[in-house]
Formats: sequence, structure tokens, C-alpha cells
Amino acid sequence: MKKMKWLLLAVIVLGLCACSKEDPLLYIAGENASVAVIEEAKNQEAQLPRGTAVFLDEETEDGKYRVYQKDGDTRVYYLLPKENTVEDFNQVVTTKYVTSSILLNLRPERGEEISDAYLKKGENVPVVAVNMERDFNEDGSVDGYIIEKDGKNYYLDAFYTQPESQKKENIYYSTFFDDWYGQGYSKKTYIDDLTYLNVDRSEFSGKPLKKDARAVHVGMSVVYEEQDYLIDLCRESGIDTLVLEIKADDGRLIFESDTARKYLKDPSATEKTCLSKDDFKKVLDRYKAENIYLIGRVVAFKDPVFAAEYPEEAIRYTDGSLYIHDGLAWPSAYSRTAWKYLLSYAKEAVALGIDEIQFDYVRFPDGMSGDEDEGKLDMKNIYHESKPQAIQDFLYYARDELRSVEAYLSADVFGWNMICGDDQNIGQFIPAIACVVDAISPMPYPDHFGEYSLGIAQPWQAPGLLLEAFTEKSMEILNTVESPAIYRTWIQGYPCLEWVCQGTDDNPYRGYGPDEVAEQIQGIRNAGQTGYIVWSGDGGIDMFDWRKRGFIE
Repeated sequence: MKKMKWLLLAVIVLGLCACSKEDPLLYIAGENASVAVIEEAKNQEAQLPRGTAVFLDEETEDGKYRVYQKDGDTRVYYLLPKENTVEDFNQVVTTKYVTSSILLNLRPERGEEISDAYLKKGENVPVVAVNMERDFNEDGSVDGYIIEKDGKNYYLDAFYTQPESQKKENIYYSTFFDDWYGQGYSKKTYIDDLTYLNVDRSEFSGKPLKKDARAVHVGMSVVYEEQDYLIDLCRESGIDTLVLEIKADDGRLIFESDTARKYLKDPSATEKTCLSKDDFKKVLDRYKAENIYLIGRVVAFKDPVFAAEYPEEAIRYTDGSLYIHDGLAWPSAYSRTAWKYLLSYAKEAVALGIDEIQFDYVRFPDGMSGDEDEGKLDMKNIYHESKPQAIQDFLYYARDELRSVEAYLSADVFGWNMICGDDQNIGQFIPAIACVVDAISPMPYPDHFGEYSLGIAQPWQAPGLLLEAFTEKSMEILNTVESPAIYRTWIQGYPCLEWVCQGTDDNPYRGYGPDEVAEQIQGIRNAGQTGYIVWSGDGGIDMFDWRKRGFIE
């Protein structure tokens, strides 16, 4: 909590001076963090931070105040409108109304959980007060406002009241879905409804973001059963980052969680094979002692355990039955209860030693357009958000929560979404995600691409060329964002799907061993990038031993 010791000391000193002379003590006030004044000696404009203490010398004939500050034995005089001064320091913020730049669920107080009350994007609300001791900064800026909505007071983070920083005409988007949903749909969905803000990219002291990670994904049981092997793998191969499965797509959690006990009537379904918190922390401590960067992979909106306990927060058919995709039920990405569950668990993991939370399945199910268009599904969209808006709003919320515990945020996205320019009706619009998260990780597995994708006849037979072309195209998209996330792509470390690599003379089988892994990494480097994560299923000894020669530095 900021105590502004410098300002309190200045107030005391200046207050004592004011007691011994007749010049009144005033404070610079205004709607903005600084106020334009005229520095008299130089006869030029200067800026004084809101909250600056000054003494009143006189009121000028044109209705302005001549004020001064002391600089040793010298007085520095300024001219400014008298409405930009107040006698009470608590009144220096004169902002009457603020406007929300996104659709935002409000917090009753700073640091408290979000409520059902919300502001629409562009909604104007009255400012009740600013907590000056806590939320006012020495440069005159504020961290947040106490605002009024529907007769109640809430805390609104000042970050969400700033104008959008991106020039939206630079954001690349495709108009493909205009043919489905009507002309103007794409612009409204990808430009008008979304919010492009410059998030804080500063890194936490003593814990830098891993920008050039050489990583492998590790399955849940492998995390604790193969600790010695994983440490040796990192020592031998140059791997310096482990992506640990800490929440699986069947709802299992890797440790006994207070979150599960808080949110679930029966948390036992999340606890199959899980560790105690103490044991999980010991595992993480071993990895961290080797200077291994730890990413916790959290499957977000694919969770049959949560969906069964909260069917009203899940995607359902209009008859009330759960929508099943890939054999599992999905919580709705519109559900704020699902958001809270995910971030509560994520913050538990951070407290135990995880450096970064990586959300996978941070999307809506693919392939549901037919049922949705026919009105068969209840998506639980009570805030009337578009799918990309819901995903972006979730990530803004996740960022707030994770930065409060000094952890980084990353997101996995479909490979095709990364380069196609639309959200493929699953909510993953890349510029909207890249402007929020710290790292973005597409999944351009070569055996997922069709013939002549990116100009390559058989992409699965040319993994290096594919990753080079894909990375170049990805950077074109990311660079339309003013301050994008770092690029850290997944690569294929599992055998080519048999219906893709068919085992014929002109399309031979490929096991994606060390050579193919190395080719993909080199392709990424040829395109000017470095970070990668190897997906090898559960990532056990059998998967890694054969391929580790390809984990080059």
C-alpha cells in the first residue's frame, strides 16, 4: 500500500511554514494526473502533478492564482487557474465521471472478488471518491476510483478507464464471417466490441518472464513420478522450462486444493492421484533449485467435474442436458463462476512455486456452430458478449488476479486461428489475446495442416519449412498490436497421425523424432524467434528419450 511518505512529510513541513505566515497552503487539483501551469521566471508552460503543495501569493487581475514553491531560499512562482487549486488535499482529484473501456464486472472494494454488477464498454459512471492514502500516487495519477452504480459503491481500477491505446485501423482482421452473419459483423466483433489497451509489461523483481523458453510439456503423473529424469533431461538437453500439467481436461487437479473444497460439493473427483500441497511444493522446490522456469498448464473451459456441479454455468442444450464435446462437458467461457474457480486455483499454484499460468482450452468448443445457429444451445451469455469479447474479458480478469500474486499469464491458441484473421467461432481472436497476455503459444503441429497450407505441398513432411512460414505469418499478425505478448510456439513431438502420414512412397510415415524436432526449432529460428514448447502427449521417459537429441540450444 502506498503511504506517500514524501507527500505527508511535505504537508507537515509546509503546514508548519503556513502557521508562521499568512500565505495560505493550497494543493494543485484537476481531472488529470498533472496540471498545466506557467512558470513565471521562464514564461513557459510546465506541468505540476496533481496534489502538489503550493503557497498562494496573490490573485491576478485576470482571475488566476500566483502561487509558489520553495526551493531552498528561492521561491519558484507559477500562474494557474484558481479552479485548479483546493485547500483540502483529499479534494485534489476533481474527476466527476469516468468511462469504462471494457465490459467489466465490478469489485465491491479493491482486492475483493468480482461481483455480478458490471459496466458496459463505454458506460459513464459518477466518481464518489478516491482513497487518497491507498490509491493516489506521487505523480498525480490514481490507481482506482470509488464509483457509484445502481445506488451502490464499487471499486473501479483506473486502468480500465483509460482511452484505448491501439490504432484500431492497424489491427488485422478477416471479414470471412461477414458472409455468414452479415456485412459489418467482423468489424463490430473484432474491432468495436474488443478493447486494445497497453497492459503493464514490467517484470517482477527477481522473477523475469522467460522470453526464450526451451520447454517440454510434462503430464500430471510424470511431474512427481519422474523428477530425477526431468532434472537430468534439463541438464543434458538445454531444456530450461517445464510446462507442468496442473489441471487436466477431465477436471483433475495436481494437488489437494482449497479451491475445490470451496467451490465443489464433492471435490473427490478432482483429487484422483493428486498430491498434498506440501508434497507438490517439495516437487516444485526441487525443480526451482535447478533454475528451471515452471509454467502451470491449466485447462480452462473443458471440465466435466465443474460442469456437473454447476450445470447452470455450463453449455447446455435448451432441454437442460449438458453439451458434450470430445466426450466431455464444457463450462461456458461466459461464466464468471468458472472464471473465479480457475483463478482461485491458479493463485494457489502460484503460492506453491509456479512462475506462470498457461491457460489451454481458453475458448469455446469448436464444431458447435450448427447447433448454435439452430437455437439448440443455451450458452449462458447473460452479459451479451461476443465470443472473442468473453475470452478477452476473461484474460483481462486473469491478468489482474495473477499480477496481484506476481505471476505471468500465457494462453494456448489454435494454430490456424493464429494466422487466419478471425476467431473461427471459438473466441480466439489473436490480436485481442496478444494485447493482454504475457506470452501466446499457438499449436502449429505439422500433421494438423492440409495440403498446400502456407504454400507447402505436404506440410507434415516439411516441418522446418512449415514452422518458418507459420512463424513469419504469426509475427505479421502480432505486430499489428502495439505491445504484443511474446511468441512461444508449441511444436510437434509425437508421431505423425497415421491418416496424415500414410506410409506410402510419396507420403512416408514420420515418427517426429529428434530430426523433425530440430527442424521445427530451426524453422522458428530462421523466422527470427526462439521460444518453443514440445508437445509429446503426457511427456514421459519414452516420449522424451528418443527426441531429446533434437532439443537443441
